[in-house]
Amino acid sequence: MQTEAWNSMEFWTSMLNVPLSKFERLKRIVGHTNILEKHIKSDVKGALLVTLRQMVDFCYPFPKTNRIMDLTPIVPTKEKYGVVKADSPFFAVDCEMCTTETGESELTRISIVDECYEVLLDTLVKPRNRIVDYVTKYSGITEKMLENVNVRVEDVQRALSHILPNDAILVGHTLECDFNAMRITHPYCIDISLCLNLSGKDRQRSSLKTLARIFLNEEIQGENGHCSVDDAVITMRLLKYKLSHGIRFGNVSLGWSFDDWARENGLTTSGARIDKNKHSRSEAQINQEPQQKKRCLDIKNVPQTCGRCGRPLSVACIVPYCACKKNVVKYCVICCLNSVLPQTSSEEPTLIWSDAFQTCTGGCEPILHFLRLDKGKSAFCAIPGGINDNANNEHEIYLNTNEYDSLEELVKRVNEEMISHNVVMVDINTRRLKMKVDEKPIVTVDNALRRMISYASWNSLIIVVFSSPQESLCYVTVKTQNHRTLLTDAE
Repeated sequence: MQTEAWNSMEFWTSMLNVPLSKFERLKRIVGHTNILEKHIKSDVKGALLVTLRQMVDFCYPFPKTNRIMDLTPIVPTKEKYGVVKADSPFFAVDCEMCTTETGESELTRISIVDECYEVLLDTLVKPRNRIVDYVTKYSGITEKMLENVNVRVEDVQRALSHILPNDAILVGHTLECDFNAMRITHPYCIDISLCLNLSGKDRQRSSLKTLARIFLNEEIQGENGHCSVDDAVITMRLLKYKLSHGIRFGNVSLGWSFDDWARENGLTTSGARIDKNKHSRSEAQINQEPQQKKRCLDIKNVPQTCGRCGRPLSVACIVPYCACKKNVVKYCVICCLNSVLPQTSSEEPTLIWSDAFQTCTGGCEPILHFLRLDKGKSAFCAIPGGINDNANNEHEIYLNTNEYDSLEELVKRVNEEMISHNVVMVDINTRRLKMKVDEKPIVTVDNALRRMISYASWNSLIIVVFSSPQESLCYVTVKTQNHRTLLTDAE
Protein backbone atom coordinates (compact mmCIF):
# COMPACT_ATOMS: atom_id res chain seq x y z
CA MET A 1 0.00 0.00 0.00
CA GLN A 2 0.99 3.62 -0.31
CA THR A 3 2.92 5.02 2.62
CA GLU A 4 0.35 7.84 2.80
CA ALA A 5 -1.86 5.40 4.71
CA TRP A 6 0.27 6.27 7.75
CA ASN A 7 -1.23 9.78 7.80
CA SER A 8 -4.42 9.24 9.78
CA MET A 9 -6.05 12.48 8.64
CA GLU A 10 -5.46 11.81 4.93
CA PHE A 11 -6.41 8.15 5.21
CA TRP A 12 -9.78 8.69 6.86
CA THR A 13 -10.59 11.70 4.71
CA SER A 14 -10.17 9.44 1.68
CA MET A 15 -12.20 6.64 3.25
CA LEU A 16 -15.12 8.95 4.05
CA ASN A 17 -15.23 10.47 0.55
CA VAL A 18 -16.04 8.22 -2.40
CA PRO A 19 -14.57 9.14 -5.82
CA LEU A 20 -17.26 9.84 -8.41
CA SER A 21 -17.42 7.64 -11.48
CA LYS A 22 -16.46 9.26 -14.78
CA PHE A 23 -20.07 9.38 -15.95
CA GLU A 24 -21.32 10.84 -12.66
CA ARG A 25 -18.76 13.61 -13.10
CA LEU A 26 -19.83 14.19 -16.69
CA LYS A 27 -23.49 14.36 -15.70
CA ARG A 28 -22.65 17.17 -13.32
CA ILE A 29 -21.15 19.16 -16.16
CA VAL A 30 -24.26 18.53 -18.25
CA GLY A 31 -26.34 19.98 -15.43
CA HIS A 32 -24.40 23.25 -15.43
CA THR A 33 -23.65 24.03 -19.05
CA ASN A 34 -23.81 22.72 -22.59
CA ILE A 35 -20.25 22.67 -23.86
CA LEU A 36 -21.36 22.26 -27.47
CA GLU A 37 -24.12 24.88 -27.63
CA LYS A 38 -22.06 27.89 -28.70
CA HIS A 39 -20.26 25.86 -31.38
CA ILE A 40 -23.40 24.95 -33.36
CA LYS A 41 -24.74 27.51 -35.84
CA SER A 42 -26.93 25.26 -38.02
CA ASP A 43 -30.47 24.78 -36.78
CA VAL A 44 -31.18 21.73 -38.94
CA LYS A 45 -27.91 19.86 -38.43
CA GLY A 46 -27.66 21.03 -34.84
CA ALA A 47 -31.09 19.59 -34.07
CA LEU A 48 -29.94 16.14 -35.17
CA LEU A 49 -26.67 16.09 -33.22
CA VAL A 50 -26.31 13.76 -30.27
CA THR A 51 -26.56 15.96 -27.17
CA LEU A 52 -23.99 15.93 -24.41
CA ARG A 53 -26.54 14.34 -22.09
CA GLN A 54 -27.19 11.57 -24.61
CA MET A 55 -23.45 11.02 -24.95
CA VAL A 56 -23.24 10.53 -21.20
CA ASP A 57 -26.32 8.30 -21.03
CA PHE A 58 -25.10 6.04 -23.83
CA CYS A 59 -21.52 5.83 -22.53
CA TYR A 60 -19.77 7.66 -25.35
CA PRO A 61 -16.02 7.88 -24.72
CA PHE A 62 -14.80 11.31 -23.60
CA PRO A 63 -11.36 12.90 -23.49
CA LYS A 64 -9.25 12.11 -20.42
CA THR A 65 -12.01 10.07 -18.74
CA ASN A 66 -11.84 6.60 -20.30
CA ARG A 67 -8.67 4.68 -19.55
CA ILE A 68 -8.83 0.89 -19.65
CA MET A 69 -5.73 -1.17 -18.97
CA ASP A 70 -4.42 -3.05 -22.03
CA LEU A 71 -6.39 -0.82 -24.44
CA THR A 72 -5.25 2.19 -26.46
CA PRO A 73 -6.12 5.49 -24.71
CA ILE A 74 -9.09 7.53 -25.95
CA VAL A 75 -8.01 10.41 -28.21
CA PRO A 76 -10.03 13.20 -29.88
CA THR A 77 -10.24 13.06 -33.67
CA LYS A 78 -8.85 16.63 -33.89
CA GLU A 79 -6.87 18.92 -31.61
CA LYS A 80 -9.38 21.72 -32.24
CA TYR A 81 -12.85 21.78 -33.77
CA GLY A 82 -14.64 24.37 -35.84
CA VAL A 83 -18.25 25.53 -35.66
CA VAL A 84 -21.02 23.37 -37.11
CA LYS A 85 -22.63 25.30 -39.96
CA ALA A 86 -25.13 24.57 -42.73
CA ASP A 87 -22.32 23.37 -45.01
CA SER A 88 -20.51 21.20 -42.44
CA PRO A 89 -19.98 17.80 -44.11
CA PHE A 90 -21.35 14.43 -43.06
CA PHE A 91 -19.18 11.31 -42.89
CA ALA A 92 -20.78 7.92 -42.20
CA VAL A 93 -18.64 5.50 -40.22
CA ASP A 94 -19.13 1.85 -39.35
CA CYS A 95 -16.88 -0.65 -37.62
CA GLU A 96 -16.64 -4.39 -37.19
CA MET A 97 -15.31 -5.78 -33.95
CA CYS A 98 -14.01 -8.98 -32.39
CA THR A 99 -13.69 -10.09 -28.77
CA THR A 100 -10.17 -10.25 -27.34
CA GLU A 101 -8.69 -11.84 -24.24
CA THR A 102 -9.40 -8.61 -22.35
CA GLY A 103 -13.12 -9.29 -22.69
CA GLU A 104 -13.52 -6.05 -24.66
CA SER A 105 -14.73 -5.56 -28.23
CA GLU A 106 -11.78 -4.40 -30.33
CA LEU A 107 -11.61 -2.99 -33.84
CA THR A 108 -11.09 -5.32 -36.84
CA ARG A 109 -12.51 -3.23 -39.72
CA ILE A 110 -13.34 0.44 -40.22
CA SER A 111 -15.14 2.03 -43.18
CA ILE A 112 -15.91 5.70 -43.85
CA VAL A 113 -18.04 7.10 -46.68
CA ASP A 114 -18.81 10.70 -47.55
CA GLU A 115 -22.10 12.32 -48.55
CA CYS A 116 -21.64 11.14 -52.16
CA TYR A 117 -21.17 7.54 -50.96
CA GLU A 118 -17.50 7.59 -51.94
CA VAL A 119 -15.53 5.19 -49.76
CA LEU A 120 -12.76 7.25 -48.17
CA LEU A 121 -11.34 4.52 -45.99
CA ASP A 122 -11.88 0.77 -45.72
CA THR A 123 -9.26 -1.22 -43.88
CA LEU A 124 -8.79 -4.24 -41.68
CA VAL A 125 -7.26 -3.61 -38.26
CA LYS A 126 -5.45 -6.12 -36.09
CA PRO A 127 -5.78 -5.83 -32.28
CA ARG A 128 -2.64 -6.22 -30.20
CA ASN A 129 -4.52 -8.38 -27.71
CA ARG A 130 -5.17 -12.01 -28.61
CA ILE A 131 -8.51 -12.56 -30.35
CA VAL A 132 -10.73 -15.17 -28.69
CA ASP A 133 -13.82 -14.71 -30.88
CA TYR A 134 -13.90 -13.27 -34.39
CA VAL A 135 -17.71 -13.01 -34.19
CA THR A 136 -17.73 -13.88 -37.92
CA LYS A 137 -21.51 -14.37 -37.98
CA TYR A 138 -21.93 -10.65 -37.34
CA SER A 139 -18.58 -9.07 -38.25
CA GLY A 140 -17.85 -10.90 -41.49
CA ILE A 141 -14.23 -11.11 -40.29
CA THR A 142 -12.31 -14.40 -40.25
CA GLU A 143 -8.95 -15.40 -38.79
CA LYS A 144 -7.49 -15.79 -42.28
CA MET A 145 -8.47 -12.23 -43.24
CA LEU A 146 -6.32 -10.81 -40.42
CA GLU A 147 -3.28 -13.07 -40.91
CA ASN A 148 -0.99 -10.55 -42.62
CA VAL A 149 -2.62 -7.35 -41.37
CA ASN A 150 -0.28 -4.94 -39.57
CA VAL A 151 -2.60 -1.92 -39.31
CA ARG A 152 -3.29 -0.95 -35.70
CA VAL A 153 -5.98 1.17 -34.12
CA GLU A 154 -3.47 4.01 -33.66
CA ASP A 155 -3.03 4.11 -37.45
CA VAL A 156 -6.79 4.54 -37.82
CA GLN A 157 -6.80 7.36 -35.25
CA ARG A 158 -4.08 9.26 -37.13
CA ALA A 159 -5.81 8.73 -40.48
CA LEU A 160 -9.13 10.02 -39.14
CA SER A 161 -7.45 13.12 -37.73
CA HIS A 162 -5.91 13.77 -41.14
CA ILE A 163 -8.93 13.03 -43.34
CA LEU A 164 -11.71 14.71 -41.35
CA PRO A 165 -12.17 18.50 -41.43
CA ASN A 166 -12.51 20.17 -38.05
CA ASP A 167 -16.26 20.71 -38.50
CA ALA A 168 -16.97 17.14 -39.62
CA ILE A 169 -20.17 15.49 -38.42
CA LEU A 170 -19.77 11.74 -37.92
CA VAL A 171 -22.88 9.69 -38.66
CA GLY A 172 -23.49 6.12 -37.56
CA HIS A 173 -25.73 3.62 -35.85
CA THR A 174 -25.10 3.18 -32.10
CA LEU A 175 -21.96 5.26 -32.56
CA GLU A 176 -20.78 4.76 -28.99
CA CYS A 177 -19.82 1.17 -29.91
CA ASP A 178 -17.79 2.32 -32.92
CA PHE A 179 -16.10 5.12 -30.98
CA ASN A 180 -15.11 2.76 -28.18
CA ALA A 181 -13.70 0.30 -30.71
CA MET A 182 -11.70 3.03 -32.48
CA ARG A 183 -10.75 4.54 -29.10
CA ILE A 184 -11.76 8.00 -30.30
CA THR A 185 -14.00 10.82 -29.13
CA HIS A 186 -15.73 13.38 -31.36
CA PRO A 187 -18.06 16.26 -30.40
CA TYR A 188 -20.33 16.38 -33.46
CA CYS A 189 -22.23 13.14 -33.98
CA ILE A 190 -25.54 12.00 -35.47
CA ASP A 191 -26.84 8.60 -34.39
CA ILE A 192 -29.40 7.38 -36.91
CA SER A 193 -30.93 5.09 -34.26
CA LEU A 194 -31.86 8.22 -32.27
CA CYS A 195 -33.00 10.29 -35.28
CA LEU A 196 -35.26 7.51 -36.53
CA ASN A 197 -36.87 6.67 -33.22
CA LEU A 198 -39.78 4.29 -33.79
CA SER A 199 -40.44 3.53 -30.11
CA GLY A 200 -40.48 7.05 -28.69
CA LYS A 201 -37.82 5.96 -26.19
CA ASP A 202 -34.08 6.53 -26.62
CA ARG A 203 -33.26 3.24 -24.91
CA GLN A 204 -35.35 1.19 -27.36
CA ARG A 205 -33.38 1.76 -30.53
CA SER A 206 -34.24 0.02 -33.79
CA SER A 207 -31.51 -1.99 -35.50
CA LEU A 208 -29.95 -0.73 -38.71
CA LYS A 209 -31.39 -3.80 -40.45
CA THR A 210 -34.91 -2.81 -39.35
CA LEU A 211 -34.50 0.84 -40.36
CA ALA A 212 -33.15 -0.14 -43.79
CA ARG A 213 -36.06 -2.52 -44.39
CA ILE A 214 -38.73 -0.04 -43.29
CA PHE A 215 -37.47 3.22 -44.82
CA LEU A 216 -35.35 2.04 -47.78
CA ASN A 217 -36.94 -1.34 -48.57
CA GLU A 218 -33.44 -2.84 -48.41
CA GLU A 219 -32.37 -6.13 -46.85
CA ILE A 220 -28.93 -5.99 -45.21
CA GLN A 221 -26.88 -7.93 -42.66
CA GLY A 222 -27.73 -11.45 -43.78
CA GLU A 223 -26.56 -14.75 -42.35
CA ASN A 224 -23.07 -14.41 -43.87
CA GLY A 225 -22.15 -11.43 -41.70
CA HIS A 226 -22.12 -7.66 -41.86
CA CYS A 227 -20.16 -5.37 -44.16
CA SER A 228 -19.06 -2.06 -42.68
CA VAL A 229 -19.02 -0.30 -46.09
CA ASP A 230 -22.57 -1.44 -46.81
CA ASP A 231 -23.73 -0.40 -43.34
CA ALA A 232 -22.07 3.01 -43.65
CA VAL A 233 -23.72 3.63 -47.04
CA ILE A 234 -27.12 2.58 -45.67
CA THR A 235 -26.63 4.90 -42.69
CA MET A 236 -25.87 7.85 -44.98
CA ARG A 237 -28.90 7.04 -47.15
CA LEU A 238 -31.13 6.92 -44.07
CA LEU A 239 -29.84 10.31 -42.92
CA LYS A 240 -30.51 11.87 -46.34
CA TYR A 241 -33.98 10.32 -46.38
CA LYS A 242 -34.62 11.80 -42.94
CA LEU A 243 -33.40 15.26 -43.98
CA SER A 244 -35.57 15.23 -47.10
CA HIS A 245 -38.68 14.74 -44.95
CA GLY A 246 -37.88 17.12 -42.08
CA ILE A 247 -36.63 17.03 -38.49
CA ARG A 248 -39.79 15.43 -37.03
CA PHE A 249 -39.91 12.64 -39.59
CA GLY A 250 -39.17 9.19 -38.21
CA ASN A 251 -39.03 10.33 -34.59
CA VAL A 252 -42.04 9.30 -32.53
CA SER A 253 -40.75 11.30 -29.55
CA LEU A 254 -41.22 14.49 -31.65
CA GLY A 255 -44.85 13.71 -32.45
CA TRP A 256 -44.39 11.79 -35.69
CA SER A 257 -46.80 8.85 -36.10
CA PHE A 258 -45.27 5.64 -37.38
CA ASP A 259 -48.67 3.93 -37.63
CA ASP A 260 -50.04 6.63 -39.95
CA TRP A 261 -46.91 6.63 -42.09
CA ALA A 262 -46.89 2.81 -42.26
CA ARG A 263 -50.47 2.67 -43.52
CA GLU A 264 -49.73 5.28 -46.18
CA ASN A 265 -46.65 3.38 -47.37
CA GLY A 266 -47.92 -0.20 -47.47
CA LEU A 267 -46.56 -1.41 -44.14
CA THR A 268 -48.17 -3.00 -41.13
CA THR A 269 -47.78 -1.33 -37.75
CA SER A 270 -45.04 -3.88 -37.01
CA GLY A 271 -43.06 -2.71 -40.06
CA ALA A 272 -43.78 -5.64 -42.38
CA ARG A 273 -44.58 -4.82 -46.00
CA ILE A 274 -48.07 -5.62 -47.22
CA ASP A 275 -48.06 -7.57 -50.50
CA LYS A 276 -51.13 -6.26 -52.33
CA ASN A 277 -50.76 -8.82 -55.14
CA LYS A 278 -50.35 -11.83 -52.87
CA HIS A 279 -53.95 -13.03 -53.19
CA SER A 280 -53.95 -12.81 -57.00
CA ARG A 281 -51.02 -15.22 -57.40
CA SER A 282 -51.09 -18.98 -57.10
CA GLU A 283 -49.27 -20.74 -54.30
CA ALA A 284 -46.90 -22.29 -56.86
CA GLN A 285 -45.95 -18.84 -58.16
CA ILE A 286 -45.28 -17.59 -54.65
CA ASN A 287 -43.06 -20.57 -53.82
CA GLN A 288 -41.03 -20.05 -57.01
CA GLU A 289 -40.23 -16.43 -56.20
CA PRO A 290 -36.87 -15.59 -54.57
CA GLN A 291 -37.05 -15.02 -50.83
CA GLN A 292 -34.72 -12.03 -50.95
CA LYS A 293 -33.96 -9.52 -53.64
CA LYS A 294 -30.27 -9.42 -54.53
CA ARG A 295 -28.96 -5.88 -54.19
CA CYS A 296 -26.14 -6.20 -56.74
CA LEU A 297 -24.46 -8.73 -58.98
CA ASP A 298 -22.37 -11.33 -57.18
CA ILE A 299 -19.12 -10.01 -58.57
CA LYS A 300 -15.76 -11.09 -57.22
CA ASN A 301 -13.62 -8.90 -55.01
CA VAL A 302 -11.23 -6.84 -57.11
CA PRO A 303 -8.03 -6.28 -55.09
CA GLN A 304 -7.07 -2.63 -54.70
CA THR A 305 -3.62 -1.75 -53.44
CA CYS A 306 -1.88 1.46 -52.47
CA GLY A 307 0.53 2.72 -55.13
CA ARG A 308 2.97 3.89 -52.44
CA CYS A 309 3.16 1.08 -49.88
CA GLY A 310 1.38 -1.81 -51.57
CA ARG A 311 -1.08 -2.28 -48.73
CA PRO A 312 -4.62 -3.38 -49.61
CA LEU A 313 -6.93 -0.40 -50.04
CA SER A 314 -10.09 -2.46 -49.76
CA VAL A 315 -11.27 -5.48 -47.80
CA ALA A 316 -11.98 -8.85 -49.42
CA CYS A 317 -15.56 -8.94 -48.15
CA ILE A 318 -17.03 -12.43 -47.56
CA VAL A 319 -20.65 -11.24 -47.77
CA PRO A 320 -22.29 -12.41 -51.03
CA TYR A 321 -23.93 -9.80 -53.26
CA CYS A 322 -22.30 -7.02 -51.21
CA ALA A 323 -22.17 -3.60 -52.86
CA CYS A 324 -18.71 -2.93 -51.41
CA LYS A 325 -17.12 -5.21 -54.02
CA LYS A 326 -17.59 -2.60 -56.73
CA ASN A 327 -16.43 0.40 -54.70
CA VAL A 328 -13.10 2.18 -55.13
CA VAL A 329 -11.42 3.24 -51.88
CA LYS A 330 -9.88 6.72 -51.92
CA TYR A 331 -7.27 6.68 -49.13
CA CYS A 332 -4.64 4.34 -47.74
CA VAL A 333 -4.84 4.32 -43.95
CA ILE A 334 -1.05 4.74 -43.70
CA CYS A 335 -0.03 6.79 -46.73
CA CYS A 336 -2.84 9.33 -46.47
CA LEU A 337 -0.75 11.10 -43.81
CA ASN A 338 1.86 11.94 -46.46
CA SER A 339 -0.16 12.12 -49.66
CA VAL A 340 -3.23 14.09 -48.55
CA LEU A 341 -3.39 17.61 -47.17
CA PRO A 342 -5.10 17.78 -43.76
CA GLN A 343 -8.74 18.76 -44.12
CA THR A 344 -9.84 22.08 -42.59
CA SER A 345 -12.95 24.25 -42.50
CA SER A 346 -13.20 27.89 -43.59
CA GLU A 347 -13.35 29.23 -40.01
CA GLU A 348 -10.74 29.17 -37.29
CA PRO A 349 -11.36 26.23 -34.92
CA THR A 350 -12.55 27.28 -31.48
CA LEU A 351 -13.52 24.14 -29.58
CA ILE A 352 -10.78 22.25 -27.73
CA TRP A 353 -12.72 19.12 -26.82
CA SER A 354 -10.10 17.79 -24.40
CA ASP A 355 -9.87 21.02 -22.40
CA ALA A 356 -13.65 21.15 -22.10
CA PHE A 357 -13.45 18.10 -19.83
CA GLN A 358 -10.46 19.19 -17.78
CA THR A 359 -12.67 19.57 -14.69
CA CYS A 360 -14.00 16.01 -15.08
CA THR A 361 -10.81 14.33 -13.90
CA GLY A 362 -11.54 14.64 -10.17
CA GLY A 363 -14.37 14.85 -7.73
CA CYS A 364 -15.59 13.01 -4.62
CA GLU A 365 -18.82 12.67 -2.72
CA PRO A 366 -19.14 12.01 1.05
CA ILE A 367 -20.13 8.45 1.87
CA LEU A 368 -23.30 9.89 3.40
CA HIS A 369 -24.48 10.80 -0.11
CA PHE A 370 -24.49 7.13 -1.15
CA LEU A 371 -25.95 5.86 2.11
CA ARG A 372 -28.91 8.19 1.71
CA LEU A 373 -29.75 6.57 -1.62
CA ASP A 374 -30.75 3.35 0.16
CA LYS A 375 -33.27 3.53 2.94
CA GLY A 376 -32.07 1.99 6.19
CA LYS A 377 -28.36 1.91 5.32
CA SER A 378 -25.90 3.40 7.78
CA ALA A 379 -22.23 3.59 8.74
CA PHE A 380 -20.49 3.61 12.11
CA CYS A 381 -17.12 5.38 12.21
CA ALA A 382 -14.83 5.22 15.23
CA ILE A 383 -12.12 7.66 14.15
CA PRO A 384 -10.08 10.50 15.67
CA GLY A 385 -11.96 13.75 16.21
CA GLY A 386 -11.53 16.65 13.83
CA ILE A 387 -11.61 14.55 10.66
CA ASN A 388 -15.35 14.80 10.10
CA ASP A 389 -17.65 17.60 11.25
CA ASN A 390 -20.96 15.91 10.40
CA ALA A 391 -23.42 15.52 13.24
CA ASN A 392 -24.70 12.02 13.97
CA ASN A 393 -27.81 11.11 11.98
CA GLU A 394 -29.76 8.04 10.87
CA HIS A 395 -27.16 7.24 8.22
CA GLU A 396 -23.91 8.12 10.02
CA ILE A 397 -22.75 7.59 13.61
CA TYR A 398 -19.34 9.02 14.57
CA LEU A 399 -17.33 8.06 17.64
CA ASN A 400 -14.29 10.12 18.65
CA THR A 401 -11.54 7.62 19.49
CA ASN A 402 -9.57 10.38 21.23
CA GLU A 403 -12.08 10.11 24.07
CA TYR A 404 -10.99 6.52 24.83
CA ASP A 405 -7.84 5.71 26.78
CA SER A 406 -7.80 1.92 26.53
CA LEU A 407 -8.19 -0.40 23.56
CA GLU A 408 -10.47 -2.69 25.56
CA GLU A 409 -12.99 0.11 26.20
CA LEU A 410 -12.97 1.15 22.54
CA VAL A 411 -13.53 -2.43 21.32
CA LYS A 412 -16.41 -2.89 23.75
CA ARG A 413 -18.12 0.26 22.42
CA VAL A 414 -17.56 -0.76 18.78
CA ASN A 415 -19.01 -4.22 19.40
CA GLU A 416 -22.21 -2.62 20.69
CA GLU A 417 -22.72 -0.97 17.28
CA MET A 418 -21.26 -3.63 14.99
CA ILE A 419 -24.41 -5.55 14.06
CA SER A 420 -26.56 -2.42 13.55
CA HIS A 421 -24.71 -0.91 10.57
CA ASN A 422 -23.81 -1.79 7.00
CA VAL A 423 -20.35 -0.21 7.21
CA VAL A 424 -18.12 -0.09 10.30
CA MET A 425 -14.77 1.74 10.29
CA VAL A 426 -12.45 1.77 13.30
CA ASP A 427 -9.13 3.54 13.91
CA ILE A 428 -6.79 1.92 16.46
CA ASN A 429 -3.79 4.02 17.49
CA THR A 430 -1.39 1.65 19.25
CA ARG A 431 0.79 4.55 20.40
CA ARG A 432 -1.99 6.33 22.25
CA LEU A 433 -4.27 3.56 23.53
CA LYS A 434 -3.28 1.64 26.66
CA MET A 435 -2.38 -2.00 26.02
CA LYS A 436 -2.21 -4.97 28.36
CA VAL A 437 1.13 -4.85 30.12
CA ASP A 438 1.61 -8.63 30.01
CA GLU A 439 1.05 -8.93 26.23
CA LYS A 440 2.95 -7.84 23.16
CA PRO A 441 1.13 -5.00 21.35
CA ILE A 442 0.58 -7.14 18.24
CA VAL A 443 -1.07 -9.85 20.33
CA THR A 444 -3.34 -7.31 22.03
CA VAL A 445 -4.38 -5.87 18.65
CA ASP A 446 -4.88 -9.38 17.23
CA ASN A 447 -7.19 -10.30 20.10
CA ALA A 448 -9.10 -7.02 19.73
CA LEU A 449 -9.64 -7.72 16.03
CA ARG A 450 -10.88 -11.23 16.78
CA ARG A 451 -13.44 -9.90 19.24
CA MET A 452 -14.73 -7.25 16.83
CA ILE A 453 -14.95 -9.72 13.95
CA SER A 454 -16.87 -12.16 16.14
CA TYR A 455 -19.64 -9.53 16.40
CA ALA A 456 -19.79 -8.99 12.63
CA SER A 457 -22.40 -10.76 10.50
CA TRP A 458 -21.54 -13.81 8.44
CA ASN A 459 -20.23 -13.01 4.94
CA SER A 460 -19.02 -9.59 6.09
CA LEU A 461 -16.08 -8.18 4.14
CA ILE A 462 -13.24 -7.63 6.62
CA ILE A 463 -10.45 -5.21 5.69
CA VAL A 464 -7.55 -4.54 8.07
CA VAL A 465 -4.88 -1.93 7.29
CA PHE A 466 -1.61 -1.88 9.25
CA SER A 467 0.29 1.34 8.67
CA SER A 468 3.67 2.67 9.72
CA PRO A 469 6.02 5.38 8.41
CA GLN A 470 8.08 2.68 6.67
CA GLU A 471 5.42 0.38 5.21
CA SER A 472 1.69 -0.28 5.16
CA LEU A 473 -0.08 -3.61 4.70
CA CYS A 474 -3.67 -4.51 3.90
CA TYR A 475 -5.42 -7.80 4.75
CA VAL A 476 -8.75 -8.65 3.15
CA THR A 477 -11.00 -11.60 3.96
CA VAL A 478 -14.64 -12.60 4.22
CA LYS A 479 -16.15 -13.89 7.44
CA THR A 480 -17.55 -17.34 6.71
CA GLN A 481 -18.85 -20.22 8.81
CA ASN A 482 -15.34 -21.68 8.77
CA HIS A 483 -13.77 -18.35 9.72
CA ARG A 484 -11.66 -18.63 12.83
CA THR A 485 -8.92 -16.03 12.81
CA LEU A 486 -8.03 -13.06 10.70
CA LEU A 487 -4.34 -13.03 11.40
CA THR A 488 -1.75 -15.72 11.86
CA ASP A 489 0.46 -15.59 14.90
CA ALA A 490 2.91 -12.76 14.50
CA GLU A 491 6.00 -11.90 16.40
